[in-house]
Amino acid sequence: MGWFRFDDKAIDHPKFLALSDGAFRLWIEGGTYCNRHLTDGLILRSALNGFRYSTRKRIDELVAQRLWEADGDSF
Repeated sequence: MGWFRFDDKAIDHPKFLALSDGAFRLWIEGGTYCNRHLTDGLILRSALNGFRYSTRKRIDELVAQRLWEADGDSF
């Protein structure tokens, strides 16, 4: 079983505290996707269609908190 690293001190960081539950779940889902598919942190916009927690609002939250960065056809 693979795993994805998350610092235990990050949970009370203002970036994460500002997120809705769904946006935090999407961030975790994105991290595990990148790890599983060895994407070096890139998530294709088209791949988001298969993400359980993907909504435009949640993606916007992650971009607003600078946890994701829009880059053409990927984040």
